[in-house]
Amino acid sequence: MRNILFAILAALTFGIASPAEAGRGVAIWGDREMLDYVAETTLPNQVGEGKLSLCHRVSYTHFFFMPLYFSSEGYVLAPDRCDTEYYYDIAPIKLALYRNTGVLPADLPDEPELTLLQTITPFFWGSFALIVAFMKFRAGGFRRSAAPGPAAVEFRNRVLETSCRAALADGEIEDREVAAICAIAGQFTTGQVSPDQMRKMIGYVRVQPETPDLSHLGSGLDDTRRHQLLHVAMMVIGKDRLGTGDGKAFLDKLALDLMVEPRRRDALASSI
Repeated sequence: MRNILFAILAALTFGIASPAEAGRGVAIWGDREMLDYVAETTLPNQVGEGKLSLCHRVSYTHFFFMPLYFSSEGYVLAPDRCDTEYYYDIAPIKLALYRNTGVLPADLPDEPELTLLQTITPFFWGSFALIVAFMKFRAGGFRRSAAPGPAAVEFRNRVLETSCRAALADGEIEDREVAAICAIAGQFTTGQVSPDQMRKMIGYVRVQPETPDLSHLGSGLDDTRRHQLLHVAMMVIGKDRLGTGDGKAFLDKLALDLMVEPRRRDALASSI
């Protein structure tokens, strides 16, 4: 009698349910399914040998074949202890019937549960992403907040002094001109140049001799840095005044003290 009942249940199962493919196309990113073995049943496999197994159908989202998130899709029946590409869906009413008739364990939960690893996987990847983002933020923050080295500070001061000397050589500096000079100097230094910094340098330069030796500005610098100092002076004086008046006289002396060749000086002037 019991065997007849099992045969009837199996017929009902295969008569209503149809096999569905568990595997999906492989892609770098997407959703796939897997079957986890839960328990053995007494239902015969109508399309092969052996009995059907109760399986937990789990869908997951993967990226580069690494699972990121798991989701339970309920119980199914499948051959070969769930190691297969096909399964049969189970209606809730049949699941209750199977438990009551001994086909499935009586204490089987109504809904399958994800394994511990499947449950914590999203938290692992979330934590990993937060850690990576935090480390990148810290690294970027350190780069942004790191104080410039002694060489950078020294060159910055020379750019400010050169800017001020060029502006004063071309005439008195009005307050409205300070911001423009700061913008020019800031193109050749690390970070912005504030008006207060520029005003302090203007005050320093004003108390210096009117025609000092400017070689100290280029002392110890390579050709690129010395060319940059002459360039910033040209930009402060302005293209229309490079070849006339006090501005030209200052640039002549600066180029000589910085040891900038005439050909290079002409190239810098043409780029203004």
